[in-house]
Amino acid sequence: MRKILLPIVALILALALALSIAMPAMAQSASAWTDKRDFAPDWGKRAPSMAQSASVWTDKPDYAPGEVVTISGSGFLANAEVAVAVERPDGVTDTVAPAPVTDDTGYFTCTYQLDGIEGTYTVTATDGTNTATTTFTDNDSGYIYALQGDGKKDGQKGFWRYDIGNDNWTAMNDTPLDVEHGGALVYAGTYIYALRGDKARNFWRYDIGNDTWLAMN
Repeated sequence: MRKILLPIVALILALALALSIAMPAMAQSASAWTDKRDFAPDWGKRAPSMAQSASVWTDKPDYAPGEVVTISGSGFLANAEVAVAVERPDGVTDTVAPAPVTDDTGYFTCTYQLDGIEGTYTVTATDGTNTATTTFTDNDSGYIYALQGDGKKDGQKGFWRYDIGNDNWTAMNDTPLDVEHGGALVYAGTYIYALRGDKARNFWRYDIGNDTWLAMN
């Protein structure tokens, strides 16, 4: 009986020893790793969400008839041609020519000449990928123009513009000659026509946009 038990006991001890060696290896959790601990971010894939949106604006919100509008934009493609269209209040669309070209940062500037059509203008700028819009107004109804009058002494050439909304006066270019008693003004689109007064035959035209006088016949 003893001869039979000894081999059985030896087999049990051998199995127990084998299991004790295998269990730690089986209990070890799986792991994975990379060849580097840190990576540079993939900026190319992130760029669209970080890109600056295009915008366009004018140097003033409102202009007098005949003034020059300065249009600027940013956030467009670098060193790219930008098509700038200006829709007038009468529905006609003008294109700024030559088309402006952006700098290395995507910024551009150009000008647009007003021609006396009052109302709201819409500016649209696009480089084919980015588009932006803005508006401005050409409205001279917010101003009153006045002559100094009546020429009893020298130096009566003063000519001013009154801003109704802001309640202030701005000195404009003087009239070519002193204004006499009875001097008068007539508004006509982008121009103001003036009589010198006091039976004088002097007749002038004032260019609102350029702040200049011209002697007429």
